[in-house]
Amino acid sequence: MNIQEIILNLQCNLDLMQFDPFTGETIAKSCMNKLNRELCTALEEAIKELQKKSWISVKDRLPEDGESILIFVNDSRYEPIQYDVCYYDGDDAWLDSGYSFGSDVTHWMPLPEPPEMKGE
Repeated sequence: MNIQEIILNLQCNLDLMQFDPFTGETIAKSCMNKLNRELCTALEEAIKELQKKSWISVKDRLPEDGESILIFVNDSRYEPIQYDVCYYDGDDAWLDSGYSFGSDVTHWMPLPEPPEMKGE
């Protein structure tokens, strides 16, 4: 099972936990018992952490405007592929310090958290 399949599985479980079969509506966390609230919160956090570690297709979702991200470019002009840190401008442009990748970007992912510097 790959990361995307795991995320989908966790999301399905979260959706089931929040679904009221009698009304067909979503159950608010405030109406759940403590254990179910904690499980939903844990599932949400797990999904967020896994999403930080996986490539996201631009067909599935775009980043927030101005968010710094890592992009994957699959184009024959870049041998063989190119990764770059840039930001999405919200208008179909992927920009770094002086270049716009436009529609060449196929995937992106959030940048990881910076390392924890202990005593340095």
